[in-house]
Amino acid sequence: MLKDLKEINQRLEIINNLLPTFNTEERKEIKKNNKLINELLTELSNYKEIIYNELLSKKESSIPKKELTYEKNNESIKTLIKVVSYLNNNSYISKLELDKDIYNIINSENLEVLHTNLKDIIEKFKLIDTTLTSNDFKYSITLYKFMNEYFNNINNPEFNKIMKDIFDKLYWECPDIKSHLVLNLKFLIDKYSKQFNNYIKSINQDKNYVDELNDLLSLKTTNYTLMSTNKYLNYNLFINKELLIEDYLDNSITKKDTISKFIDYDKYLNLNKEDKDYFYKEIRGLYHSINEYSSIISYKFLIDKVKEIYKEKEKYKNILKELNNKINKLNKQKEKTNKKLFHIYNRSLKYKDNEKLNNKYNQLFNKTNNQIIEITETYKKYEETLFINDVITKLNDNSTYYDILSVYTNNYNYLMNICKDNEFNYNEFINYIYSPYLVISKNIFINSDIDIKEKIEEKYSMYNINFDIEDNTIIELKNNLKYIYNLSYFEETSLDLNKIKIIIDIEKISK
Repeated sequence: MLKDLKEINQRLEIINNLLPTFNTEERKEIKKNNKLINELLTELSNYKEIIYNELLSKKESSIPKKELTYEKNNESIKTLIKVVSYLNNNSYISKLELDKDIYNIINSENLEVLHTNLKDIIEKFKLIDTTLTSNDFKYSITLYKFMNEYFNNINNPEFNKIMKDIFDKLYWECPDIKSHLVLNLKFLIDKYSKQFNNYIKSINQDKNYVDELNDLLSLKTTNYTLMSTNKYLNYNLFINKELLIEDYLDNSITKKDTISKFIDYDKYLNLNKEDKDYFYKEIRGLYHSINEYSSIISYKFLIDKVKEIYKEKEKYKNILKELNNKINKLNKQKEKTNKKLFHIYNRSLKYKDNEKLNNKYNQLFNKTNNQIIEITETYKKYEETLFINDVITKLNDNSTYYDILSVYTNNYNYLMNICKDNEFNYNEFINYIYSPYLVISKNIFINSDIDIKEKIEEKYSMYNINFDIEDNTIIELKNNLKYIYNLSYFEETSLDLNKIKIIIDIEKISK
């Protein structure tokens, strides 16, 4: 039995030379040859299996080892983002993420989501030694009925089913019950503001925002480099066909065409290692600049909105105070009616068939709900008013585009509503805010009208890197830069592209 590929090759050559010598005219010889051919086919089949196993073995031994340091770093990055976000926010509402709970309740599409976030808020009140009961939810009579059942059944294994039945029963009595819950929660959060603020102050905060932010950005930079230089991840880019191996081989037309867009290709081929490293370094810098510029274009409507508010900040000086006064006034009026309503409600429990009481109850019920509708309409301006107040109190003439966009992160509900209305991705925005590669947005001031595109082109022309930014070619430009960006790291880590090509070819054979 042949054991290695060298012997197999020698034997295949013998078979190949033997086939033309067969006599195909004499019947006796044909029969003899047919027998030999069958034997050879069996032999070839055995060789095929040997070669196939040899290829699989070669493939397995060529796959880079999996390195998971970056995954551990990703977990640390998530934790740091929470810490930095916490330290960056002055409001107890943001620090305790009460705003996120409120937003999730407003936009909940099922009772399980509503329950999860309501439970979270109730638990957060326990942090300030306050245990909420149904008596804290008398914003409306229907809400009170709902919350009374909520607290009575909170530990019941059938809780979700029971509350669904209760919700079904109460919904058409007051279809705005969810809105009433949100208003009640906002009222309670505001009522206990002093206790929440004292709680925040009581927490031992030995962490500094600037230090934590620097740690976050440093770790993200390190991790980005780790991932870019990770042979296993880069190998998978080709195996999963996110990149085509043919585009990155030395004789690739794509390689020549792409690099030629930024530097003469013959000049590139003749660069020594130091000059080539310098070229790659500037390409990486340009790649990050174009990404940032692209984000600034995407967020231009956010920047312009803040600029407009800031320009007329005198007009908005008392906007928050005036709105709060209006809401307080409306709440007092509603509270007056509500008191009468609950009085009639308690009496009607004793005298169920009293027509006079029932008529009075219905009258007050409708009046209270109409007052709540007015409060709800007024509250629609509240999130925007909080945002406007942040703009006029936190920004000044030395604030940058980055500072402008950071104001949005301190107004979760307002930002989420923008996301919803503009097909805007919240996570991408947060990733931008905590990107370690931001330079442009941190150096352009609020009143500046600088042409960023022109300045990027001007800067890199000084390094003899030629290109042209047009809004309709930014995607192509980013793709071309990303190509060279990848190539630089493949070279830096001595990633054997030819070996990967062999693996991919083996993959094709195995299929």
